[in-house]
Amino acid sequence: MSSLKQVKKLLLALLLCSSVAVGSFSACGDATTTSSPSESSSESSSESSSESILPPDDSQVSTSDSAVSSSEDIPEDSSANSSSESPDSSNNSSLEEISSPEDSSVPEDSSIPEDSPIPEDSSIEESSSPEDSSSPEDEPIVEEVFEDWSEDSTAASAGLQFVLTANSTAYAVKGAGVCKDKNLVIPSTHEGLPVIEIYDFAFWDQQHLETVALPDSIQTIGKEAFWNCVALQRIAIPDSVTKIGDHAFQSCVQLEKVKLGAGVRQLGTNVFGNCTALKFVQASADNPYFSTVHGSLYNKNQTTIVRYAPNRAAKTVTLPDSVTKIEKYAFYQAKNIEKVNFGTSVTSIGDYAFAECQALSAQLTLPEGLTRIGNYAFANCSKLSGVLTLPNTVNYIGDYAFSECKKLTGTLHIPSSVAYLGIAAFYKCRNLTGLDIQATITEIKEFSFYMCYNVHGDLTLPAFITTIGANAFGWCYSITSLHLGEKVKEILDSAFYYCYSIQNEVILGSSLTRIGDNAFAFCRALPAVTIGYNVKSIGLSAFEECTSLTSATFLNTNGWTCSSSADFTSAFNLKSQDLNNKQKAATLLSKNYNNCYWIHS
Repeated sequence: MSSLKQVKKLLLALLLCSSVAVGSFSACGDATTTSSPSESSSESSSESSSESILPPDDSQVSTSDSAVSSSEDIPEDSSANSSSESPDSSNNSSLEEISSPEDSSVPEDSSIPEDSPIPEDSSIEESSSPEDSSSPEDEPIVEEVFEDWSEDSTAASAGLQFVLTANSTAYAVKGAGVCKDKNLVIPSTHEGLPVIEIYDFAFWDQQHLETVALPDSIQTIGKEAFWNCVALQRIAIPDSVTKIGDHAFQSCVQLEKVKLGAGVRQLGTNVFGNCTALKFVQASADNPYFSTVHGSLYNKNQTTIVRYAPNRAAKTVTLPDSVTKIEKYAFYQAKNIEKVNFGTSVTSIGDYAFAECQALSAQLTLPEGLTRIGNYAFANCSKLSGVLTLPNTVNYIGDYAFSECKKLTGTLHIPSSVAYLGIAAFYKCRNLTGLDIQATITEIKEFSFYMCYNVHGDLTLPAFITTIGANAFGWCYSITSLHLGEKVKEILDSAFYYCYSIQNEVILGSSLTRIGDNAFAFCRALPAVTIGYNVKSIGLSAFEECTSLTSATFLNTNGWTCSSSADFTSAFNLKSQDLNNKQKAATLLSKNYNNCYWIHS
């Protein structure tokens, strides 16, 4: 009985394959199909939907191949996808067992037949690779359309507080008064006179405000007028407004869109500061002072970028070559920017221009011709990386300009063109490895290089330096040798605090008059110091914990007095013979009397 079944199966298989041999692909297909009509219909529909929606990436090609094979019903391994309980399935299995490649009339490339709609090289059509990602890498070439809107101003808000202007011919809005409207409507008149101004702080911290309708009579919006109106999402400034005061909309954290009317000519400092959701600032085409490029605000002829919308999606920003000035706060808190291309013409970067751009990470290429880097210009750009190259044209580096740019690396060269190096300019730039200061400055200001841990090797200060500020090199504990110029007059408090790797004798020259408190404290490897002839005071704990100090040379050993109090009420004189002994002088300076003030008279 079993042999009879085998014969039947063999005959059935031969019959089916002979059908294939004469081109009847459907016969074998019918024999191998195990899905119900509804399942086949569902699969076909699903495959068709995928082809029309998905991009032709690798997964699409694989799916399409499967679809082609299914539609032609030429399974590569039907036994792997069929049910072992189905009789048809059993027949298919037998068919696969007795078929051989030599006997098969299936085309060599059964996955993509000649009439397949899939291109031979499907990679040509691919658009979803990481390199071709649709995520914005730069501003779009074509300007996006700005969605216009207007607020309902039919019913003026009641309960507002008004005050007559100086000449008593108009009113100003002084405050919200008892008004609690979420949708604020400022009237154009009050008691028969025009409303021309919104006073300073008028709607300060009105966190319930969602919309504001301003009438065409308003001419001035005062400073901090809408500060911290956290629910405000958009604002349209009418053509009548000519001036917007400092910080007028600061910390409106949900503000996304701003329209500036044709009359605005004066914007105060950081008008939209901390408006972290801002995506678009649209200046009227009729405004003779401002223009909009890619949703950001420029002056009319685009030589100055005034305000970049900080919540725009672009990762790379390229400034037009026409731009010569980046206004203060221009890119403040722009959270998505990773790279900036400055163009060829920028000469000035304003205060706070790129401060707190937390995503800014690509190495800066500052243009030749740049002369000014403002206060806090790149402060707290904690991901800013690579070697910072300062052009030879820079003459001003502001206070805190690069403070806490923790990933800047390599040797920092400060060119001779620099005439001002600000307070804490490179504060906590922890991964700088070297300093080459050629600047024509007279002062290293306080905290200039504080906690630049990895600056190592030799530190030689320019000959022009007269003052080394408090904590200027505090915690720069990888510096191994220190050389100061002859013109240094003051070394202020903690200037070299915790520079515990300095291993050479430090010569404090003839111009020096003052050594501040803790100036060299915890310089534990410091072996020797020379105190110049004109030093008049040595501060409290100036050489505390200089545990390797074995030689202190006083060029003037007479007239020194010590006191544990700053007013010298309990002073005592030091013996000249003790200070002539270099070893003993070192012990007095770093141990015995290190907690005293030293005065020379």
